[in-house]
Amino acid sequence: MMGQFGLGVGVRDGGRRFEVEGNQVPRPATIMLPPDIGAAAFGFAAAALHPSDVVFRGLRARTAADVDHPEAELLDLVTRMGLPIALDADADAVRVRHDGVELAPVHVDCRNVPDMLPVLSVLGTFARGTTVLDHIAHVRLKESDRVSAMLQLNRMGGSCEVRGDRLLCT
Repeated sequence: MMGQFGLGVGVRDGGRRFEVEGNQVPRPATIMLPPDIGAAAFGFAAAALHPSDVVFRGLRARTAADVDHPEAELLDLVTRMGLPIALDADADAVRVRHDGVELAPVHVDCRNVPDMLPVLSVLGTFARGTTVLDHIAHVRLKESDRVSAMLQLNRMGGSCEVRGDRLLCT
């Protein structure tokens, strides 16, 4: 996907190592994701980290109350963090448009949104305080230990720490 944005990524060690040269400048691209909150989560994260104008076609829910979806709480969480999600009547979709936002930390019970822990961890490392992800034990039992995987953010300049059944990201 990074290639679609004009970024070069080197792959080595049979796909176990990826190298991204610094100072590359991405170009705009159109990416089609399924109209699903879980899939849109990654788009919301990307849109939160840089000035953006992104339309999420097929997604018409702005808040968790607007949709019956297991991960709907994510909409309220990213909004609480400062991401401006608006309905765009012309596009019949939601749109994220801003010139830069300062993300606020959130406190999340991960029993409700276990699959969102990776996205929330990344956003938490960019927030201006400590994001607390509570009740994370069961997230370690998914397809992989997602909690341990998020500790890799520390190697990229983030700060994540496990304390008991909680992940703290600053």
